[in-house]
Amino acid sequence: MAIRRPWAKIAIGEVGSAANADEYAATGRVEDVVYLGAVTRYLVDLEGGGRLVVLQQNLDVESMEALEVKGDRVGLRWKRDYVRPLEQIEGVGSEEEEIG
Repeated sequence: MAIRRPWAKIAIGEVGSAANADEYAATGRVEDVVYLGAVTRYLVDLEGGGRLVVLQQNLDVESMEALEVKGDRVGLRWKRDYVRPLEQIEGVGSEEEEIG
């Protein structure tokens, strides 16, 4: 899947919180954190399998705070309207595309 907008929110300390009717929710473990100034990039291994890369704007987080969550179990939430199967995204998964 692809999340069309950068709207996956990492909810530190909110593992297992119920999603609203218009959201998906998942839990996972933060495997990598890259602080990029205005945003932080989190690589999250999902408990159900797979990985999700989350870019989160740094409104209230400083670099050391962001880096401290590496290895933590976290909750993720994102809007259902923003999710698209990869085959619906132009140029992704087409037979003309060659990987290798």
